[in-house]
Amino acid sequence: MNVLKAWILPQVILGKSAVFEFEYPSNMTVLHATDDSKCTVLNGTCKETSSTCEGLYKPSLCAGHVNRQCCVASSTYDTIECTGNHRHHARGTAYYPDPSPEEGGYFDMRGFPLQTLQAYMKGMAPFVTVAMDSHPGIAYDTPVCIPELNRKYRKFIDFRVRDTGGAFQGKKFSRIDIYVRDRHDSYDGTINGPLTLFFR
Repeated sequence: MNVLKAWILPQVILGKSAVFEFEYPSNMTVLHATDDSKCTVLNGTCKETSSTCEGLYKPSLCAGHVNRQCCVASSTYDTIECTGNHRHHARGTAYYPDPSPEEGGYFDMRGFPLQTLQAYMKGMAPFVTVAMDSHPGIAYDTPVCIPELNRKYRKFIDFRVRDTGGAFQGKKFSRIDIYVRDRHDSYDGTINGPLTLFFR
């Protein structure tokens, strides 16, 4: 059995946001896309993750169940060690689903659900939400590559700057907050350490 986290909109349950976990059979169909066009535009191929991929598997670009993902060449998307025109050194922290102002809730700066690192690693999220200072010209949904975390998990992780907060004002590129599953995961030593940020 696997665990599926489902977002329940605020108005549905007692006027508050909530996250519920449901167990579901491993062969259950979980639709990530209505077709394979998002994969083919990257010159990728949709296939079972049990099959060999001469590159990287990227979730949420193929129709079908959770283990049917897009195989793209490493040069098409990115590599574990990261490439980019702009590199910065930052101190990492983590936040998690919680209604308190300190943790920031469940939705990003534009009202879309925050995506956790753990959901991404299970192929259940298209990217990982991170929060940074919005003032130095970092646009919403800007991709950022973090080699320290790619090495830890032995795969490329698609981090996206989609959130911010008062704690980041004036920090520019020196702080990054990574969205994780729960409080326990927020204590991860690699996340809460020096990180290198690559921007294209």
